[in-house]
Amino acid sequence: MEANNQERTKLYDEFTVALRQALIDFHIEPLGAAQINQLVGHYAMMMEWNRHTNLTRITAPEEAARLHYAESIFGARFLGAAQRVLDIGSGAGFPALPLAVASPQREVTALESNQKKTLFLHEAKDALQ
Repeated sequence: MEANNQERTKLYDEFTVALRQALIDFHIEPLGAAQINQLVGHYAMMMEWNRHTNLTRITAPEEAARLHYAESIFGARFLGAAQRVLDIGSGAGFPALPLAVASPQREVTALESNQKKTLFLHEAKDALQ
């Protein structure tokens, strides 16, 4: 059990480093520590849920940081002054969740038809506030 915890901690540390680098690569202003912690928390939940519910095939720290999180946040550049965003087919929460974390002034709604994925989104929202 201790080995599993160490492996998870290593995975989340790798994700954190990869996320910070991906944000730099995309020329996105650095996020605050609380925002990074929220995204790491989402990644951790996604990894746990992905064991029994097919949320995404992209789970490696570098790929997830870049293709899920940084690209989602990068998309905010195309929203202009929009204060409300609807993500249809949100799946594991992309781009809705990273957008909501990076742009807390926006009202972001995630819409998902798959009941298991919807349950994940509700759990993630509650856990990450």
